[in-house]
Amino acid sequence: MLVERQLISRLKERVSRHDNRLVLKLTNGHSVVREDSPGEEFDGVYDASGNVNRKFTLSDYLRKEDYFMVEVHYYEGRTFELINAKTGDVTEIGNEPIFSPDRKHFVIVIGDYGDLNSVEVWLFDPPKINREFKYEPNDWHYINVKWLSSSSIDLFERDSYSEKESGGNILARINYKNGEWEILHSP
Repeated sequence: MLVERQLISRLKERVSRHDNRLVLKLTNGHSVVREDSPGEEFDGVYDASGNVNRKFTLSDYLRKEDYFMVEVHYYEGRTFELINAKTGDVTEIGNEPIFSPDRKHFVIVIGDYGDLNSVEVWLFDPPKINREFKYEPNDWHYINVKWLSSSSIDLFERDSYSEKESGGNILARINYKNGEWEILHSP
């Protein structure tokens, strides 16, 4: 919530919080409202009305692209929403984006309980946000990603309890070549 408080202070003309309601004012005059589930925070998967328990937190404002990034917390897990600050259009992504150096793409890593479910590369060329590549490994667990350039990403093995790469073991490289993303298992 500290990050959200700082963002609200900086963006007070565009963002406000009223108890369990996050209000994002769009440049078209409308607003997008995200309302946390009522009741005790995450005392179960569903609230008293049968809705999925969720809590919304503003996690970033992408000034150059004019997008709000909202973190959606669930009973277990989280996702993110990229909200166009002009139109209110929402794109939900499975984890926090890691942007390429030219900010035209981002990569996300989706996993649970130590198992990696997928690595995804998305086009971020507002107003277009589209997934361009998805890889679902069979035997990877904890990884870090590092953009080498705006068209090349290394995937590193890391220790399960830290964010540091373990021994620099590169698991794979993802390259953009001939109009497509491809994965190289022996870079």
